[in-house]
Amino acid sequence: MDPPPLPTPWPDGPTTLSHPVARWTHYPLPTPWPGGPTTPSHHPQDTQLQLDDAARVGEDLKENVAMVERRNTLLQSELEELRGLVEQTERARKLAEQELIEASERVQLLHSQNTSLINQKKKMEGDISQLQTEVEEAVQECRNAEEKAKKAITDVSV
Repeated sequence: MDPPPLPTPWPDGPTTLSHPVARWTHYPLPTPWPGGPTTPSHHPQDTQLQLDDAARVGEDLKENVAMVERRNTLLQSELEELRGLVEQTERARKLAEQELIEASERVQLLHSQNTSLINQKKKMEGDISQLQTEVEEAVQECRNAEEKAKKAITDVSV
């Protein structure tokens, strides 16, 4: 069951097109606000006041629209600037990634070269150690040969 219709201060109801504002807008009229008019006015002074109020509201709306449009323009500019910064940052990120890849490859190459040089150094140190041992053995053989020669000379002289 539908609730009964709400009482309205207008004789022909708030949604008819007989009211001047409803004819202009073709929208249903709102119910009166607290403290507002309760009956439609037909006095010229009241009509002029309503027109003045409507003109003020229209000017306020125009100012609000202009302010919103300015803000929209500023926000659009800021958005474009941010998009440019995002693109610039993305290019810088890609460049940094490429540089990182190249640096990683260079590090791997240098690590391989360093490992190779360390292995060569160890081999050369081993070769030097072996050569030192051979030199010491040769020096010892030489000394032994000198001693034998001295002993032989002494044996021959005696």
